[in-house]
Order: sequence, then structure tokens, then C-alpha cells
Amino acid sequence: MPGTAPVRGIPFVAGAARAAAPASSARTAADGSALREFAELAPLVADPAVTDVFVTGGQVWADRGSGAEALGRIAPERARALAVALVAAGGRHVDEATPCADVRLHDGIRVHAVLPPVAVAGAQALDPAAARRGALAR
Repeated sequence: MPGTAPVRGIPFVAGAARAAAPASSARTAADGSALREFAELAPLVADPAVTDVFVTGGQVWADRGSGAEALGRIAPERARALAVALVAAGGRHVDEATPCADVRLHDGIRVHAVLPPVAVAGAQALDPAAARRGALAR
């Protein structure tokens, strides 16, 4: 209808219209500087070759298309705090009462977080390639 604002979708609701990704390319800076919310994982998220980033029990994994490879560790408490912050950035929350959350951030990157007691060691997965695949889903 003329004069009506476009419908903004809610992620993960069947049939909802999807919000358009911003046209800015600042989120893909090679040095990760535009990806501050991902903190120490920002360089991996910014790497166009990385399709998935996983953190489980503090172990950081990345997949560049040939299988997951272990890349280092972060403190499990830090991984949890990062998961909580990223899920909050997507407009949801994750805690002991709601230990699983899936969100799509404003740029199309998907975040999946699973906390104890569901994931004994704690788990978090990021899908930076979702932003690049977004055009296919629309």
C-alpha cells in the first residue's frame, strides 16, 4: 500500500518477511575492526573463507570448507559471556532457564548458543557465511 512502512520480519518465524541486510560492507573488514561485538572471534568472522566458527568447552574451531580445525582456546566463562552478548544483540536472551537460542544479527550472521545444562561444556556456533548466502534465501 502506498504510504505504508515496509514490513520488518522476525527471524525464525515461518512466513515472516525478512529484513533486508544493510548495504554497508564495513562488517567484512579483513582486520575484524568492524566486528567488535565478536571480540576475539572477530578475525575469524571477518575471514571470507570461514563458513562456521564453533566454541565448545573453550576450544575455538573454524571451518574453511575442508572440515573444522582447532585454532585455540578462550576461557569458558568468556565464551559464555560472548554468547550471552551476541544473543542479546539479536534481541533474545540465553541463560540457565533458556539455555538454547538462535538469532540472526542485523548483518545476516547467525548465532546459535547452547549453555549448560543442555551442553555440558557449553557451546556456541557462529555462521558468518549466512550473511553471504542471504541473497539466496530471499
